[in-house]
This record gives sequence, structure tokens and C-alpha cells, in this order.
Amino acid sequence: MPQGFRADKAVGADLVYQFHISDVEPGGWYVVIKDGTCAVVEGVHDAPTVALTMGEDDWVAMVSGKLNAAMAFMSGKITAKGDLFAAQKFGSFFKIG
Repeated sequence: MPQGFRADKAVGADLVYQFHISDVEPGGWYVVIKDGTCAVVEGVHDAPTVALTMGEDDWVAMVSGKLNAAMAFMSGKITAKGDLFAAQKFGSFFKIG
């Protein structure tokens, strides 16, 4: 993810995205986007801005640009808890595809 990060789009941001990949062990990763930087950490964050749960195949399809995140959310492939506006912004921080 850091390779495709668009730092210019994240200036002033302070967000934590928790990803729970339901069919992978350990399955928990979070992405910290803060002031134009991006860090990916294995584990569970204490207070993420938004927590997203999805299967591994859906995660791969989403980050490769083959699955529209909004459509996946609407169809139940992705569930979100927390700041849904932050969830919508996630894709703008990365070159997808």
C-alpha cells in the first residue's frame, strides 16, 4: 500500500483504517494516514477512525480496482463501523489498479 500512496492527497489527514480480513489469519491490519504519510501495521488498533470487514478475495479485488468499494458496501461484501465519510475517502489516498 505505501507504494501506491498519494501523499499529496493526505496532507492534513489524521485517520486510522482498521481492516479485518475475515478469512485470513491473523486477519487484522490497520493503515495510519497522517499528515501526508502512510503506515501499515499488523494487529488491531485501539481506536480506529473506521473499521472495515471483508473477505480476502474482496480485499484483493478492491485494491486492484476490480471491485468498487461503494458497491461492495451496498451489497454487503464490506461492512463498516465508525466514520463512513472517512471510509469513502480511503480510495482517494491511493493509486488503485
